[in-house]
Amino acid sequence: MKKIYREDTRTSERRIRAAIAIQVPDRVPVSPLIYYFAVYYEWLTNYDLYDPVKYWRAIDRCFCELGPWDAYYYLHSYNPELGVFLINMKVRESGFQPPPESIRQYQEEEVMKEDDYGWILRICEKDPYCPTCACT
Repeated sequence: MKKIYREDTRTSERRIRAAIAIQVPDRVPVSPLIYYFAVYYEWLTNYDLYDPVKYWRAIDRCFCELGPWDAYYYLHSYNPELGVFLINMKVRESGFQPPPESIRQYQEEEVMKEDDYGWILRICEKDPYCPTCACT
């Protein structure tokens, strides 16, 4: 079995289980989020991540040539619909608004106006146990 470090004494599963159980693993478990790196390693553009075959080919190549790592975040994290749920902001996706080589861009914009904060405070004053605010 290929190891990241020669000194590894546990399998990935035993290492992660030890960490979850608040025991001392042989080393810190590794679970990289490397989709941008994998794209360049496979000579693709960020837009190519929308193709699941290309995405997994790039991830598999990194795992085989640079890994192994202990776990992988199996959610296809470059899915544009899921990206909006993970970070609730407007998204500019590679190959659509920015060029295909660009990384995903999140549009920073004002969501609340100054008056909105006053409205929240008034609601909290009326009902200090209101479950929709963090004033309790």
